[in-house]
Amino acid sequence: MVFLFYNKKKYIKIIELVSFISSFLIFLPLSLAQVSLPQTFTIEGRFFLDNSPVDESVDVVLEIYPQGYSSCILYRENHTVDVSSSDVNSKGAFALVVGSGNSQELWATSFEKIFSNNQNIPGDGCTMSASQLTGKTRLIRMQIKRSLDSGSYVTLSPDTSITAVPTAMVADSAETLQGLEPNDVFQTNTGGGVTQAKLDDLLANYYTSITSLASGSSTLYLQNSVTTGTTIPNISGDPGSLSAGQMWFDSNAGELKYSDGTNIKVVDVAGTGIQTVTAGTGVTVTTSGTDATVSLPSVGTADTYYKVTTDAQGRVMSGQTTLSVSDIPSLDAAKITTGTFSAGLIPTNTDTTKLPLAGGTMTGQITMGSATDFASFDLLATGHLTMSAQRTLRFGTFDDTQQASLVPLAANQAGTTWYNSTNNKLMY
Repeated sequence: MVFLFYNKKKYIKIIELVSFISSFLIFLPLSLAQVSLPQTFTIEGRFFLDNSPVDESVDVVLEIYPQGYSSCILYRENHTVDVSSSDVNSKGAFALVVGSGNSQELWATSFEKIFSNNQNIPGDGCTMSASQLTGKTRLIRMQIKRSLDSGSYVTLSPDTSITAVPTAMVADSAETLQGLEPNDVFQTNTGGGVTQAKLDDLLANYYTSITSLASGSSTLYLQNSVTTGTTIPNISGDPGSLSAGQMWFDSNAGELKYSDGTNIKVVDVAGTGIQTVTAGTGVTVTTSGTDATVSLPSVGTADTYYKVTTDAQGRVMSGQTTLSVSDIPSLDAAKITTGTFSAGLIPTNTDTTKLPLAGGTMTGQITMGSATDFASFDLLATGHLTMSAQRTLRFGTFDDTQQASLVPLAANQAGTTWYNSTNNKLMY
């Protein structure tokens, strides 16, 4: 199969397409290499100038873009190929391995991805979406410049489609799952016991439980929250049947409870209450399970005592029901505020400056207080006032003015006697 193409300037032509890819001034065969990544393919052809094979070095720029989007370059690379030869049949011939050139520019994660139509592919300042790439082939554009040509690169036209072959580098059915890489999908591992049958059983029978557990709505397990804590089952009272390890909150009693399989027990606060009780001197401690009883032993005899004897702990060991004189301490008379003493219990006053209560003789004067009502300091029920020889009885003195304030006297003041200093008379 022979094709003849020219560039716009009509100074280079390429003939003899070795395989199935053709370009503007080249007849290009495309063979896809089945090798490990990075994968490549080869473009073969022959450069001619004015019907003569090119016999010098040629710089080549290759660009790949998706059909219908010629401005979105997905891949670019450079080649410098020497097509000179002493063999006239080999002059101008070239074979370029696409994917192994110089100055490679690739914006996708790998070279083979630029041929996929099942995922978004980035390019030079652009991104092609999977929907844009649906059903689109890739085209390759070639720009060349001879080493003896000082001008710019010439773009060969038209661009050539890269068509699929049985040995295509990217086969979605073989290397991807609808564009997803092996690391993007869950895989079974029969060696590790993970089989498709087990996954089917898990999703078919426990899907609801798994999703409720993941969403935090499962009632099969205690939920933990940094803001609300953990909520255990709330029961009004106690469960109907018990098994060891059950735990619940009794909303009636307001208690946290658990079962040991036989008995229901209440969870107490640990570490803050009394943990150990040690019996001190004279104290008895008895325990029963987790309960402790503190008691005092009985000492002495129960009775009413007026004087007691205690031990070091203050307990009454013995006592007296009667008191002796030596048991009563000396008390000041001022502390006795009630009761009557018999005359025999009153001590004799030996102070001669004071009037004795009965008998005795005092020295000094009896000075009474003064008052204007003449009755506040009377000596009452004295019997007789007996004066000794050469002693006088002196009455109170009033002048007429003062006497006017005294009389008239009340009936109970009959016998009152005084001396009137105005008329020098004894009045009564």
